[in-house]
Amino acid sequence: MSTPGSRKRPKGATNDDAAAATFTIRHQPNRAVKRPRLPDPVPRFPPEIWEYIFRYVSEPRHLLRLRLVCQCWRDVIAGSPTLMGRFNVRLVGDKRTNRDRIDGAFVPVGLPPLVVKVTLRKYSILTVDGWWADVGLKLRELRLESCKVALGVLYGMLRAAPNLKVLVLDSVRLSGMDEPDFQLGRMESLTVCHASYEGKVWRDCLAGFERVFPRLEELTLNTGFDPAQTDILHAIRTLQATLKHLDLPRKFSGAAFLAELCGMQQLRLKSITLENFPAEVDQWTRFCRMQPQLEMLTVTVNNSQLLTATGQLLPRLKSLSLTVIGPLDTSFLATMPALESLAIDGQYQNLSFHGQSCPNLLHFTLSDVQTRDVLHFLQRSPKLERLALDDCQLGFPVSIATPFTNLRHLTLNGIQCPNAVMCNILRNCSRLEQLHLAWLKYLDDGVLLLKVGQYPSPSCTDSYGTPPVTSEYPRTVPDEGFDARQQCNTMVTFPASIRIVLEELADDSGRVVDVFRLESKVPGSASGTWS
Repeated sequence: MSTPGSRKRPKGATNDDAAAATFTIRHQPNRAVKRPRLPDPVPRFPPEIWEYIFRYVSEPRHLLRLRLVCQCWRDVIAGSPTLMGRFNVRLVGDKRTNRDRIDGAFVPVGLPPLVVKVTLRKYSILTVDGWWADVGLKLRELRLESCKVALGVLYGMLRAAPNLKVLVLDSVRLSGMDEPDFQLGRMESLTVCHASYEGKVWRDCLAGFERVFPRLEELTLNTGFDPAQTDILHAIRTLQATLKHLDLPRKFSGAAFLAELCGMQQLRLKSITLENFPAEVDQWTRFCRMQPQLEMLTVTVNNSQLLTATGQLLPRLKSLSLTVIGPLDTSFLATMPALESLAIDGQYQNLSFHGQSCPNLLHFTLSDVQTRDVLHFLQRSPKLERLALDDCQLGFPVSIATPFTNLRHLTLNGIQCPNAVMCNILRNCSRLEQLHLAWLKYLDDGVLLLKVGQYPSPSCTDSYGTPPVTSEYPRTVPDEGFDARQQCNTMVTFPASIRIVLEELADDSGRVVDVFRLESKVPGSASGTWS
């Protein structure tokens, strides 16, 4: 009997003939059936749109479930500091209630299922046995603020966090003589500010940190260390192959320190902070030639010639933060066409921006400066997205020919200028997403009325987190029958999604006054808050 897939033997054929014959069985592959393509269950939006949508997810556990949908959503959530901030834990000790000790009986309450950042403030940390083992495995950032901890306990916390990337020690009191016997190969950033050692015998609490964090990329140190007792240069020399960002206090800067950095052939910095800017142009020129990839620079300076040389030697410079200690000529800006972020603390100097421009400027911060032409300078920065003016005197009214169409965040804090200047600024910022007003004592709703657009209503709070003004939370208007429309010289309309923050605004006598009335086109919707 023939079997399926075999051929029937011809009549009269022998077994030998069957052995010699070769019968080929041809298998016909099944033809692929064309199926209709199903629509993608996840719309293909840009990552920025998904991040904006996910911000409305309030529960961290829901974000965890969204991370499992697809790789795109996982990358969007993981790459957003705002969304990942939902998995942050901040614990603050209270000495008045004897809740300022972390010992074997300490159990934190309300921990989310995933913790990526932990901040401990005002605690005496004796041990973290128990709860820390589960938290440390997935921890990415650890901050200790105003805490007291022994080195042995600190090393135990770090040893239990193998994936840690960021460590911040702020105003921490250390003790003990323990030595580290482990490495954290994923650590990227170390910040130590105002740390102190309480042992009977002085011990360099930073000794050997380059061995514990062999691939450190960012190092930030503040006051509290003596260069004679802390060999920072040895650590930088050891980490020069991976170090990218360096922020050191005045004690560790200067001519001798800069000369040592120039001798490190593998050092390739992207940002550096120098509180003591070198006075010699030749030395600074040598350093810039050794570090042509610098993108961020923070300096204290009063020498425009050095800044001009900086712009010519650092073509990739994108961020510049200056503390001015004397008269300064801003002509150096012409040598920095790629600049995207500029911050100037003028120390109450008079600065002129006449004829200057930054075509690629995105962020601009001006503090403690007297100036008459900064608005004209900003008009020549069409890409500007963030603007902050802090304790500045802006001079006489000026006309703004071109609106700030890309400006999204505006902060006005304690500026002194005619009301016409203030109205002119706000009138040309109609696409703001956040407006922060503080200590504007010359401006009230008789001068300016801020009007918001259609539903949903704006998110508006004051410096104390006061809820918005609704029928449930009424506020009394200072003068009954006050008609803002009749006394208002300027009305500015903002998008309904704008977030407005009002802080204390005081008159010359120091009395806190009510300013700004926010209105909505939709009856019954939230209309803002009084400052």
